[in-house]
Amino acid sequence: MSTKELIKAALCLACALFFDVSFVYSEDTDMSRMEDLALKAEKQGSVRVIIQLRKPDSQDQTNDVPPPQTREGIERIQNEVISDLGARAGSQPNVIHKYQFSPTVVLDLDKKSIEILSRDDRVKHITEDRPVAPFSSP
Repeated sequence: MSTKELIKAALCLACALFFDVSFVYSEDTDMSRMEDLALKAEKQGSVRVIIQLRKPDSQDQTNDVPPPQTREGIERIQNEVISDLGARAGSQPNVIHKYQFSPTVVLDLDKKSIEILSRDDRVKHITEDRPVAPFSSP
């Protein structure tokens, strides 16, 4: 892949994240997929997942809380969900990565944690974090 193609791909991804465009998944949570993830976590002990969170409405914000579109606002949303999950599941999840510019986190979760997050209104999407083969253009 040429440098020009890499730059194009990076810009497309950045635009998708910035404008919250979903070209990989739908807004709807597929319960059978959640059940499959929960079963896999039960068998393996945990599974690594990517969790995209919903941004709260700016009308819900008070003056002392950073707006959700800022880095501080994104970090606040991520920390709230992680902290709440730890309290509800009985132990803090293993945080692999928190994205700075997108309300997205990567966590290693057990079955109970996946089930809890699948019912959390602040969660927009959960998917397994799997290796993806690199793609090349012809």
